[in-house]
Amino acid sequence: MFLDLTQSQWLWLVFAAVCIGVSKSGFSGISLIAVTIFADLFGKAGVGVMLPILIVSDLVSYKIYAKLGGSWKQVLPLIIPSLLGIAGGYICLSLMNDNQAKLMVAGIIAVMVIFQVLKSVKPQQLESFFKRRTFNFIAGFGGGVATTIANAAGPVIKLYLVAKSFPKLELMGISVRFFLLINLLKLPLNAQLNFMSQDTLLIDAILCPIMIAGLFLGKKLLMICKQSLFDKLMVLFALMAIIRLVMSVYVV
Repeated sequence: MFLDLTQSQWLWLVFAAVCIGVSKSGFSGISLIAVTIFADLFGKAGVGVMLPILIVSDLVSYKIYAKLGGSWKQVLPLIIPSLLGIAGGYICLSLMNDNQAKLMVAGIIAVMVIFQVLKSVKPQQLESFFKRRTFNFIAGFGGGVATTIANAAGPVIKLYLVAKSFPKLELMGISVRFFLLINLLKLPLNAQLNFMSQDTLLIDAILCPIMIAGLFLGKKLLMICKQSLFDKLMVLFALMAIIRLVMSVYVV
């Protein structure tokens, strides 16, 4: 059934693949377009169909960005809360319908946006809070839940790193390490849920070269984007992601 797709559906999947590639270069909110397309075409199983493409994009991104900044040590504060979030996300998958899951992800991203807005209003208080383990836990747990139920942790983790005031290339180095690890850990869990099959892997194989082209397009955009503009775009794309998720629930 997965290969029984119309021409227009394949065009949407090609567009989704480009969005995944561009988003992996730092413009994370764009990934929600791909998330929505896969969810519309495959329902809950879209999480598993999309995952191998994300893993390939993580491997290519790691090759490109890991050497430019960041370290595994900077990923460590997020690992335990993210694993707890993944466990929570799988519970949510069994208890929630698609619309409830979308609204939960939108809420998680909204919390991170609020933190970023408050940073500009009360910088001293927020800077102190961002250094605490509590903030690491909120971001890591929220990212774990979001990535499990919708492959939508990108805006959450990118906003977390922006809040920590990492320069964009160091931010990318930390981000690619985090997502490579988390997505590999999700692979056996998605397989256990029967979200992947030979047919879905064939779709992934067809879309991966297109995704890689999008990734290199995103890299060019990242290199010419100023730091201040980059930070603002992270918030803008996150807001767009929230709007898109809510509209997909309430606008028919």
